[in-house]
Amino acid sequence: METWFDEFNKQVFSDTLPKVKISFNNTRRQLGLFYWGRGRGIGIKISLFWDRTEEQYRNCLLHEMCHLYCYDRGWVGEHHGARWQNIAAYAYNKTGLYIQRCEDITGWEAAGEANKEKLKAVADKKNAPAILLDLCYPSRHFIVKTTRKVLQSNKSIDSNCVLKTAAGSYKVFVSDAPLFASWQTSRSVHRGYSYDNWRYERDIKPLLDNAIEIDSLRKLFQGDCNCLGINV
Repeated sequence: METWFDEFNKQVFSDTLPKVKISFNNTRRQLGLFYWGRGRGIGIKISLFWDRTEEQYRNCLLHEMCHLYCYDRGWVGEHHGARWQNIAAYAYNKTGLYIQRCEDITGWEAAGEANKEKLKAVADKKNAPAILLDLCYPSRHFIVKTTRKVLQSNKSIDSNCVLKTAAGSYKVFVSDAPLFASWQTSRSVHRGYSYDNWRYERDIKPLLDNAIEIDSLRKLFQGDCNCLGINV
């Protein structure tokens, strides 16, 4: 959880949030809780009662971090008001994680005692390198997190391993940056994250400058990139 906290703090909140205690409980009534008060300090609690996916845990933590942001700005008692909703919407734009005020838990199952170890395992695992397709349009960039298998089966790629696209050009990168690790993997080159040129230069290009550029899809398809840790 601390790893995710640091990732979101940098990605969404520009490293402005104070470090707080993150602990776990086993309540079924709350998925997560941001608490503050005299004698209690401030912190975040995450419930381990329900069986949740890694993305649902990350979503929950980011939800509580939005509360922490409001508290840190002096908006005590903001709860899920307009300012909380604004930062939650901003967090969605930065991470792709949709932050809801209330989660519908209909049909969820209890996780059992082993869930705490499961959570720690997924929270502490190293990020696998991501394959990124950067479609370059005149006024924006469209970034797709994909896999070698998805690209190989795409009908837009011709027999010479060239992607036919309406974009002016495209590039392929491999990166282990935390931002891309938090994105969902797309099964289509038409589903990704759109950035205007200004946001691209500010948020994405510095990460891709530190990534490995694959100069040929053929290399990717023939498995010449196994040394990068790509196995899909």
